[in-house]
Amino acid sequence: MSRNRQDLMYDLVDALRLLGKVKWFLGNTRLSLDEFLVLDLIADSDTCTMKDIVETFSLPASTATGIVDRLVNKKYVKRGQSESDRRVVTLQITPRGKQTYNRFKSSALTQMEESLSHLSRSEIETLLDLVRKLTARMTI
Repeated sequence: MSRNRQDLMYDLVDALRLLGKVKWFLGNTRLSLDEFLVLDLIADSDTCTMKDIVETFSLPASTATGIVDRLVNKKYVKRGQSESDRRVVTLQITPRGKQTYNRFKSSALTQMEESLSHLSRSEIETLLDLVRKLTARMTI
């Protein structure tokens, strides 16, 4: 018996919700998913500002500030000011943050490979293609 489209949509929402709760890939970094994503953005840029975080993740400034505050308290990120405009808050990853970030990237790849080991290369490519199609149509 085939399910109707609406039931499929409900099942998809449930599956995506469950996927969003999966945090195994954070390992023992003691980072929330939000903290890791912000740390990832900071680590991948030479100069990162609070404005970059707000715009990249479509967050309210207060939420971005809270995430950055936690990263600063953990000594993963340090704040600074732009030399050309002191109102601009700059963010830089610290050596401790870089070490945590690199450790995460290494373990996350291993965890991802293990989690997808039951899928063929073709199935992984199809999954990636479907996720890209889905996210391309979403508004953030």
